[in-house]
Amino acid sequence: MRFLIKPVLALCVALEIALVVLSALGIEYPKLLAVIPLLVIVSFFSVLLIHVLVSASRVGWIEAAEKIASRFHIPYKPLAIWISEIAMLAALLPRGSNYKYSNIEFSYHSSLRPVVWCISILSVVEMSVVHLAISIDWIKWSVFALSLYGVVALFGFYRSLLINPHLRDSSMVSIRYGNRLIVAFPVENIKACGRCSPGDGGSITFSEGVARVPVFSQVNTYVEMLEPVCVKDIFVGRRTVTKVEFFVDDRDAFLASLADS
Repeated sequence: MRFLIKPVLALCVALEIALVVLSALGIEYPKLLAVIPLLVIVSFFSVLLIHVLVSASRVGWIEAAEKIASRFHIPYKPLAIWISEIAMLAALLPRGSNYKYSNIEFSYHSSLRPVVWCISILSVVEMSVVHLAISIDWIKWSVFALSLYGVVALFGFYRSLLINPHLRDSSMVSIRYGNRLIVAFPVENIKACGRCSPGDGGSITFSEGVARVPVFSQVNTYVEMLEPVCVKDIFVGRRTVTKVEFFVDDRDAFLASLADS
């Protein structure tokens, strides 16, 4: 049954496109023809969204993407992009701490705070100017809606970093990047750790056993392992590395906590 999902959806989308073309050409057709495929598409994405939210609440967003892609036979990349958008919006919801009191939290979002506020203020100004400048209603409100969503998504991204700090407890260290990435390893597996140069590039990269996880294009700390560890990334899946370069707001406190072990 699951193998029929993609053909049925493709047929419904093709039918909707054909009906839009017919409408543009002024050709009449029964309106029910447009409702049925639309209901199928909306129903599928509603069911998919419920599965994503339930799965994420149990195993997290990264593993939810893997499970849903496998279960529904959906291409992983577009699904991961969609789930990452949902995760950013979900980060705006109030929540209590999921961490034990024994965990020590290390933030990595502070350098983004002024950037987020500046972009948000500029976006609000842009929305106001564009809204007044465009006279065609549907274009005006479409641009407004997209700009507003961009601001909301930006705050969701920022909050996802805030509520998912790096963690350190008596036996484990967890390096995170919002809802997108996590690598957890036992303290006993640390071979070396220390400061590293900022480097360049704002993208998360994996190269020759090294995961680079920058914030605002910068890293300032590295941890090297005795044995390879698994990095789970919502966009690229699982990667095995022996070294992680990342950013910590209070680097000295983080390194001191590792030295204590």
